[in-house]
Amino acid sequence: MRACLGASRALATGLAFAAIGFCVSLATSRTVEVSSSASSRAVGTSALRFTNPLVALTPSNPDEYDLGDACFGSTDPRLVTRYITAAGGLRPYRFTSEGPLSLDRVLAGTFHSLELGLSGALVGTMPFSLPPSTTTVDLRPGFRFQVTVRDSQGTGGTSKTGFFNLYLFNCTPGFFKFASDTLPSGLLGSPYSAKIDVLGGTAPYTYTVVSVAGGVTKLEDLGLFITNDGTIMGNPLVTGTFVITVRATDANNAVANNRANTAPNQAFTLTVSPNSVTSSDLVTLACSVRGDKVRTRGDTLRYVGAVNALGQDRFTLANSDFAFRLANIIVTGKLDGKGTFATTLADGSQVKASISPVSGLLSVTISRGTFATAINAAALVDGQPARRPVQVTIGDAVVTSETLDFETRVGSSRYSLNYALGRQGASAAGAFQIVKVKGADGTTSGGLPGDAWRVNFIAVAPSAIQPVGTFGLDNVTAVTIRIGQSFVQNLSPIKSGKTTRFSGKTADSVSRFSLPSKNGKGTLQTRTLATRSTGIPQAVNAPAFGNLFFPLGVDLTRTGAPFIGEHARRIFGLGTQYKDVPPKP
Repeated sequence: MRACLGASRALATGLAFAAIGFCVSLATSRTVEVSSSASSRAVGTSALRFTNPLVALTPSNPDEYDLGDACFGSTDPRLVTRYITAAGGLRPYRFTSEGPLSLDRVLAGTFHSLELGLSGALVGTMPFSLPPSTTTVDLRPGFRFQVTVRDSQGTGGTSKTGFFNLYLFNCTPGFFKFASDTLPSGLLGSPYSAKIDVLGGTAPYTYTVVSVAGGVTKLEDLGLFITNDGTIMGNPLVTGTFVITVRATDANNAVANNRANTAPNQAFTLTVSPNSVTSSDLVTLACSVRGDKVRTRGDTLRYVGAVNALGQDRFTLANSDFAFRLANIIVTGKLDGKGTFATTLADGSQVKASISPVSGLLSVTISRGTFATAINAAALVDGQPARRPVQVTIGDAVVTSETLDFETRVGSSRYSLNYALGRQGASAAGAFQIVKVKGADGTTSGGLPGDAWRVNFIAVAPSAIQPVGTFGLDNVTAVTIRIGQSFVQNLSPIKSGKTTRFSGKTADSVSRFSLPSKNGKGTLQTRTLATRSTGIPQAVNAPAFGNLFFPLGVDLTRTGAPFIGEHARRIFGLGTQYKDVPPKP
């Protein structure tokens, strides 16, 4: 068992998740009663695409992407981490490398440990020699391999294939430069993870932001953060093109040159595009940090969150790498077959973490820690919100993040950060995630085969569009439900006490919709919907371990600003029922 509060390596194997239940107390609020009409937009209609930087070539090579530089031939191979990223379509995504230019085939015969996970994380040590079977698209030393990303639109899912170039250098003594010069592009409010790396120098390295230009002056105002190991994470909260200048120093205080090796520091370009869709693979339910800025080994962290890991079976959970980050508080470890680990670190900190392979509920507790520096407690102001990022990595299936605005309390030396969904703090980018799906085969009112669905989801408005003094989705005047390929239904809400009811009992329609305006804990019940409308075959005809997803879109017309949520959850055909719990082998 291993765990550390420091640099993270937590990418290798998979993890099992399915339905989720809430185990934290959430505030309640009003729900809505609905009546129906019709509309026409399908779930996940935007084009699926990669967001990594393009290789600087002519437009005739539009699908060639630049993963930066790396050292090879070293007698002390270092871990390389790159994220292959995508946007559009319907989250969550799956990344694979297949065919004659797959990563395994391209690097066959070379000594390496590079692996591409389903999450798009490329992690491992580099080959000791140049691969003989391929080169980069612009003929520089390195290798080029093929990656396909698939989205989660069920049987109607889309895919995109690209070619990724990683350039290789024989790093001689004294060689010290950045590995890349451009960051993957981002979408407003969407999870973002990127890795800044350097070549040469003497580990460990320290990364600091020198300046940010383009409309904001601090990285946290952009909704992003850089950790000590060069990971950039969070949710972009401002659109535009930004120039982020980063300095890297090594253990000998040497300063890295830019990628071109012409001057110190590296100016990275980041483009954040507009985005109206909220979609999340991680939703924080509760998080708190309590500590002392002077005393040591007395701080505590508690975290509870909901994670979507594509519904993989529980056996891939065994021995999965795991990492949890809150700012520069970083815990890494190895989950056992039950999804747990516990350890005492060298500094006396006690760590416990667990993931339920059935519910997808994540819990992390650290006690007897010293967090003041890692959380930047010196910058906290009593009563003023403090913005910090959270990132979760599980095996090869999950790399996801979000940005939280914590409530703060600061005394003479004591401090606390507090977040609880619907009660305190705010999810800066909002959230939308399906947490449980159940379907039952049946026949529509017109005699067609189909399924009746019951869905639990979380919908949280971005803090920028929340009315002052609220936590969620107030002032809803209309609701549109979108399921699968072509089922769309408009609902006219009538605010009521505790329930939501629906007229039209014989129609193939949504029969119940409930969304408390503050805590975002929503439920949806349909009558039997035809398979030709949703694009999802009946469970009796579905393979038990098939790659089927339940796609859901919820559009809310609101006074002030609309909310559009889209997400999908993997489902399994179990006889005549669908569940998001994997079948037993």
